[in-house]
Amino acid sequence: MSPPPTGSPMSTSSPMAMDSPSLELSSNASSARPALPDPWLSIVRPTDATECPDMPMASRPSMSFEDGNIALLAGSSYFLVHRGVLSRQSAFLAKLVGSVSASRLLDGHPILELDEHADDVSLLLHTIYDGTSSVLEGADVFHVSFVLLRLSQKYEIPRLKKEALDVLHEAWPSSLALWDRRTSACGGSDCVRDNSFPHPIAVINLARQAGATRLLPAAFYDLSRQPPSLSAAGYHSDRLAQSDLVSLFTGRELASRFLSTFVVQVLEGRLAAHNCPSMRRCTAVFERMAQEVVRFFSGPADPLTIMGSVLTLQLPEEDVGPALVMLCVPCAEALEEEVHNAREMAWESLPTWFGVEGLEDWGA
Repeated sequence: MSPPPTGSPMSTSSPMAMDSPSLELSSNASSARPALPDPWLSIVRPTDATECPDMPMASRPSMSFEDGNIALLAGSSYFLVHRGVLSRQSAFLAKLVGSVSASRLLDGHPILELDEHADDVSLLLHTIYDGTSSVLEGADVFHVSFVLLRLSQKYEIPRLKKEALDVLHEAWPSSLALWDRRTSACGGSDCVRDNSFPHPIAVINLARQAGATRLLPAAFYDLSRQPPSLSAAGYHSDRLAQSDLVSLFTGRELASRFLSTFVVQVLEGRLAAHNCPSMRRCTAVFERMAQEVVRFFSGPADPLTIMGSVLTLQLPEEDVGPALVMLCVPCAEALEEEVHNAREMAWESLPTWFGVEGLEDWGA
């Protein structure tokens, strides 16, 4: 991070003149965008109304500097910042800045027009001038990190890409322990509808673009918990590629088969432990537990949660707590170990189920 320039944010603007076409970039902006309102907008209309009759320009004083020497234009908002600061972020940005023509001015400065939402540009500039930690606070941290990853990929900023991925790997981790922590934090099975995370379809698409392969298994599994019709329909403007849609449905089917095998091998017909002091009672509890787990198949397709629920399962018409306490100690300990091993095996299988290659150390 380069030290911030000496100029201070400003609140005044002057008219612009438009003489030549602007430099534009294509955008893959996601619909998952954090709300970052900037209330200090100073509206200024261009003097030449014939060229831009209905487009008021608004400066962003929170990210504009008196000694700025380039105007970043995003929609109807602009930011007066520093060429040198931008150029030091990446060779790609340096090339963009160097290609700007002085024939088109705004507030007396050459214009670099970005095909971005102004809030996203403001977010990027805050990370450049104030550090990434300045924007990674609050409930929108994962949405903010998603936007930062998209921008870092588009403008080839390695430092920002790493910092964004570090946060996103907390939401779509490579270890089961971190996945369980996320699931517990957002209310178990209700995580499927939790809007505090970017939609997994958008995450999968961006991970493909950014080469962020480690996000994919957990993101695919996250999406597989939703009804197939919703996954196929997409989310707003985001759609899965045909190959990823096939991978999703294939992985979903393999996960469902794994769960069926778990019920049959671990619960149905399960015998009591060899040193069980109450074999008849424990065998009956196992049978009832198997029946209750099967009922979950009509709900969300979430094998990891369903398998984990075996250890907290409450049997109907019983008020003694989880069924696990109705078992003897040897039977309960043996069941806990098998459930733990089965969930670890399922997690380690995610890359294979969803066709994600190159993750030999997954789950480590």
